Amino acid sequence: SPVSRDFRPREYWRGPVWPVMTWLFSWCFARRGWAERSSTLRREGLRQASDGTFAEYYEPFTGEPLGSMQQSWTAAAVLDWLG
Repeated sequence: SPVSRDFRPREYWRGPVWPVMTWLFSWCFARRGWAERSSTLRREGLRQASDGTFAEYYEPFTGEPLGSMQQSWTAAAVLDWLG
């Protein structure tokens, strides 16, 4: 949470947005029947990856790509979202 003293928006597992986790939640929501929630995550995940870098993770406020710029799990998530 951004209000936690441990939150670090650019540090591994301390605040960045991970496309593979966004994909996992969108997949789970779809299977649960929560289509609107799933669609929102899918749309935002695709928007995030639209720069073509397939970054490992992203800064949560600016959307700056971080980590590996050719992360295979991000590419796999995008391919799944695109059907």
